[in-house]
Amino acid sequence: MKQFVVKLLAFAAPLLCLFMGLEILVRQIPNNYSYKRHFLDHHCRSVRILVLGSSHSLYGVDPEQFSRPAFNAAHVSQTLKFDLFILDKYVGNMPDLDCVCLPVSYFSITSELEHVNEGRRTKNYVIYYGYREFGLQLKDHLETANSPVRRLVRSVGNYYSSGMDHVTCSPEGFGLSYTNAPQLDLEKTGIAAADRHTNDDRSASVANEYYLSRIVEICRHHGVRLLLFTPPACRSYHERLCNSQLKRVVRTCEGLAKENEHIDYVNLLHSPVFAEDDFRDADHLNGEGAVKLTKILDQLLKR
Repeated sequence: MKQFVVKLLAFAAPLLCLFMGLEILVRQIPNNYSYKRHFLDHHCRSVRILVLGSSHSLYGVDPEQFSRPAFNAAHVSQTLKFDLFILDKYVGNMPDLDCVCLPVSYFSITSELEHVNEGRRTKNYVIYYGYREFGLQLKDHLETANSPVRRLVRSVGNYYSSGMDHVTCSPEGFGLSYTNAPQLDLEKTGIAAADRHTNDDRSASVANEYYLSRIVEICRHHGVRLLLFTPPACRSYHERLCNSQLKRVVRTCEGLAKENEHIDYVNLLHSPVFAEDDFRDADHLNGEGAVKLTKILDQLLKR
């Protein structure tokens, strides 16, 4: 038995060293999470408008279009839980912060990152933002546990041979992947997204309503205005949404705006201002659409 253990360790040790080396090298490749963490760590004091949220604001709100210094701290599939985490982590070091812009989309109340197919993204907050929580799994701490080794090796090779990193946002955090990308089929993407976003998860709803209430309280405590908005979408998306789920989102936001002087809410889901040419897919704006949305939000903040 002892010899077996020795042989097993002799076999496993080199593999473990290789994986540890790969993990270290992958973490050195700049990405949107590490970039935004670095920006907020060093420049958050100059930010007056902080944008949070999922891909709807990552690709839909361009900080350059605001009339005050702004930064987009949104990420793909970012839920209210991590919006709260980022806000709570930095708001104490943002003396000039005037406003937080937060999208509350059709899925925002009923989805949690860990409960959907995007759960692999949790490790990005653990590794690059220093997120800690009881119940985190080993895979939440490792790049090598969330992507195929071949893909990671290719990324390492591309970065160390030609400097190809994973940063796909502007200096102000705006996602650039959809800016000039060709438009996808709006009908097909609308059907798929509406089905993917329809979810009656009661436990997630309770948790998200709590996270949202904490965001409300933090903004109140720091004298920061909170602008909630439901982002625009194409007909092929919004006409297929579950009415009760959508009503819950709108009712929640309208209630918060009515009860709190520092909160405003605007529902742009069916806004006629946005044409089909403004969308990359049925529920994401392209570069031109992002300019429109950001200017609308900026005007609301001037009131």
